[in-house]
Parts: sequence; C-alpha cells; structure tokens
Amino acid sequence: FRAEAEKGWIELAPAFQYGDLKMTTSKGPSGVGLAPPSQQAVQIDDFVRCIREDRKSPVSGAMGRRDMLIIEAIYKSAAQGGRRVEVGE
Repeated sequence: FRAEAEKGWIELAPAFQYGDLKMTTSKGPSGVGLAPPSQQAVQIDDFVRCIREDRKSPVSGAMGRRDMLIIEAIYKSAAQGGRRVEVGE
C-alpha cells in the first residue's frame, strides 16, 4: 500500500498480512512497530455499530455457518478414528 502527497509519501510493504508490517516514508524507515488489528475485534466493533446505526452488517453469517460445518466434520472424523467425513450443508 502506498499513498503519495505533495510533501511526501508513506508505504506499507507488505501491507495486507497478519504480521511483519513495515512502514517507510519519504523521510526513511519509520521505526514504528505496526501490529495488525485483531480481525475478530474489528468485526465485533462493526456488529455493535450496525446495531447502533440500525444498518445491516456486510458479513452475512454464511461463511461462519460453513466454518462450523467444517469444524463439526473434523470432530466427527476424530471421534471415528480419522474416517473421512463429508461436509454437509
């Protein structure tokens, strides 16, 4: 990610991952340690804003449902000695 302005620029490279974020400016390395936000905390904060602002969340819940089906299949497979288990709908 790079942003440029009349008096300089700022760059995050890499910018979109969970760690090792590095920031450089037109004046050189920033020396600022950047920790990525907790994706869960960001999502929970947005859920709260949705309630307060009476708007729909961009997160439908379908992905969470799919994740839970996968987790349930993992537990079922483990209980059955590692047997292959089809993920249902």
